[in-house]
Order: sequence, then C-alpha cells, then structure tokens
Amino acid sequence: MSCALTAIENFIIMSEAWTPNGFASSILGMNLYDWQRDVLEALMPVGSKVTLRAANESGKTGIVATAFVIWHLALFPGSQVVCTSGVWRQVVEQLWRHLRKYGNQLNWKVTQDTVEAPHGAKAIGFSTTDGGKFEGFHADDHYKVPLAILVDEAKSVEKEIFDAIERCRPTRLLVQSSPGGAGGGFYDTCQDPRFRHFKATAFDCPHLGAARAKEVEQREGSTETMLYKSMIMGEWMVDPNQTFICTQKKDWTLNSIHGCCSRRGRKRECTCYKVW
Repeated sequence: MSCALTAIENFIIMSEAWTPNGFASSILGMNLYDWQRDVLEALMPVGSKVTLRAANESGKTGIVATAFVIWHLALFPGSQVVCTSGVWRQVVEQLWRHLRKYGNQLNWKVTQDTVEAPHGAKAIGFSTTDGGKFEGFHADDHYKVPLAILVDEAKSVEKEIFDAIERCRPTRLLVQSSPGGAGGGFYDTCQDPRFRHFKATAFDCPHLGAARAKEVEQREGSTETMLYKSMIMGEWMVDPNQTFICTQKKDWTLNSIHGCCSRRGRKRECTCYKVW
C-alpha cells in the first residue's frame, strides 16, 4: 500500500501540469498571481485546510476556486467536490458560471449545479443553512478517491455548516471570502491554527491595484471606513459605530458581526451596501 501511495505522490510531484498551479496554468490557461499560486499550492497535500481572505473582485471564485475544483475532478477519478455558499446566487451566478466555462472546454457534463468528468469525478453545488445536508459526504480513500470541499463567500455561511463540514473530514478544504464582521464561522476558521491562512489585498491584484483603491476611497471619502478596509485591504469589519444600508433595499441593514444584510431578523447577503 505504501509503495502505491508513494508512486501516486511521485507522479504528482514530477508532473508539474498535474499540480494545482501547473494545471491552472498549463491546462486551463490561467494567468496566476503569486498569491493565487501560493493558495493553490497549499491545497496540494492530503489533509490540507486553507483559508483565503481577499479583496472584492480579486479572483477568489473565478481563478482560485475554479482551478481547485476542476483540478481535483481531473486528477482523481470517482472523487467528489462539494461546493457551498451562504446564498444560492453565489453558487449559480458566480462559481458555476466559471466552472461551466472550463467544463465545456474539457467536454465534461455540466448542469445548473453539477460538473461531471468522464471518469466519474463529480462536483455538486448547493447553499444551505442545514448542517444535515452535509451528511453522507466522506472520502472513500483520501489518496485514491478523495473528498474536496469548497466554501465560497464564507462570511455568509452559518457556523452550523462549518461544524458539519468538520464531521465530513474532507481530504482538502478551501474556505474563502471577502471579510465581513469580526465574528461568525468564517472569522473563527481564519483563527484556527490547523489551517494555512492567506490574505490578498487589491494591491496584490494588478487588475485592481491603486486605481480600484482610489475609486473606493473617493466614494467613501476615506481609507478608514470599514467598507474600504474590507473591499480593498481584506480586513475585518470591526467598528461597531459604522452602519451599512443596502442601497437597493433600504430596510436591510448590514449586521456588523456576521457581515450580511438582515431584514426582520432574516439574514441575507448584499453586495451593494454603503456606509450610512
């Protein structure tokens, strides 16, 4: 058994195209930033647990998450990748839009919430507040038929879901988001010493950089607002004196602890809020 595992590990190490980084670059044709390369490299080992706290529009979903999911499906026949977020819109309109693009290029079967490779590896996507939906997801063999779990825009995911994911014992786990309030499941996970933690600011992303930072600064009137620190610097929202109002739904206010909009006590995600 150990010889077989060594052969698999040696194959992965020796074939750069089949590392997450090499696959993203060589097979998918992605141009990776250094920090994206670092995050994907950290997801290579069996048992890897990784968090990514990054600026808005930095390429978390379109590059990092997409490369991770497609690489895992391509490399491990019969494996599963479970993708979740706090809101269905993030799964369908964001993540699955990118997975569909590359899945179609590879002639894989892609539906609204699944991606299936010819050798039986399959990704499924859903949003939930029910930890029971994660029951039944386990790796048959962490080396041959592993389980990967992706939590996208994790600031809107309930702590119960993080607890359920822990019980699944995934082979590889990526939890990523732009930061919300300094509390909740994503914040707690980013303090967990069992994980490797990464942060990317707008200045780490050439397509954003100083121009995007200046745009947000001018709109906010300062670089000290929580919104600037979250969107540009990837920092937690920690000032309880700043309140956010959704510009589309005036009766939704941003909960500074959980980093999501709430209306009459029901949590919602909002990407259009501003400091009020």
